[in-house]
Amino acid sequence: MMVLNILLFQMRKMSLFYIQLLFPLFHLMHRIFLIITCFHYQAIIRGLLLLSLDDPHRKICTGISMAVASVASHDWPDEWPELLPILMKLINDQSNANAVNGSLRCLALLSADLDDN
Repeated sequence: MMVLNILLFQMRKMSLFYIQLLFPLFHLMHRIFLIITCFHYQAIIRGLLLLSLDDPHRKICTGISMAVASVASHDWPDEWPELLPILMKLINDQSNANAVNGSLRCLALLSADLDDN
């Protein structure tokens, strides 16, 4: 009986040791997962914003352009290098006047934000 109690005590002690050892690792893995998930959602939101730049309603298009410029002021060029090529492609597509207007408005707002900084 005494040997069993000592063995159980040692097992509990080892379990606590491993929990203390592994908890920071699990915490780090969880944080990395949250960061990856956050970047994934950021990419989705960026893409949806750019797809919405051709909205036919001027006020909605201005709001979307403001959102793109706001995100770009933080993320461009490091985290969003494809922003300017996409905007230039939309501007050069003369078949979609709404996209041209939205892209130009977005560039104007982005340049104003960059001038302020």
